[in-house]
Parts: sequence; structure tokens; C-alpha cells
Amino acid sequence: MTPVLGWWASPTRVGVVDTNESALIARVPVRDLLNPANRHTAYVKRGRITHKTPAFEVVHSSGDARVEFTVWGFTAIVLDKIFDALSWTVPWDDSVLKPAPALK
Repeated sequence: MTPVLGWWASPTRVGVVDTNESALIARVPVRDLLNPANRHTAYVKRGRITHKTPAFEVVHSSGDARVEFTVWGFTAIVLDKIFDALSWTVPWDDSVLKPAPALK
């Protein structure tokens, strides 16, 4: 997984270059990521250990296609820390726990 964060004044076309590396490239407005209604804590249990990370519920639309997914794990940690460092974080309820999406 390689999270790539980008910002540009005029969005241009982007797409998956290598399907062995990525299945989807999603453009998500920062306001959607900051919205407390789209945030929770994702968890994964491995034996007796539970790993928790921030998580973001995301909707990506492209043409007629609409995909809903969860950003969690390393990518969500990076986003969460960037938002904190910029003082952009909107208070959200980190006690809301949901299982992380199944790994494929």
C-alpha cells in the first residue's frame, strides 16, 4: 500500500497504472474526510491482540459508478496525523468501533 496525498488547483484525469499495485484511485474532498459523521475507529483482532486505527468512510463517484469504502490502517493514520498537524481536525467520537474491512 502506498498512500499518495495530493492537492491541485485544477484536477486532471488520473487512473490505475498497475492493477497489481492498485485497484482504485479515489479523489476525496478533504471536507468529507474531516466530517465527524464519516469517522470511526477500525479494529483488527489477531489472537489476543487488538489493533486499532482511525478510519474514514469514503464515497468515490466516477461517471455512473459509486464506490463506498473505508480508509483505515497506515493511510488513515497518515491522514489523521496530517489533519492534526494542520489543526484541521474536527472533534469526532473515537470510541465508535467498527471492524476493519476484510483483507483480500
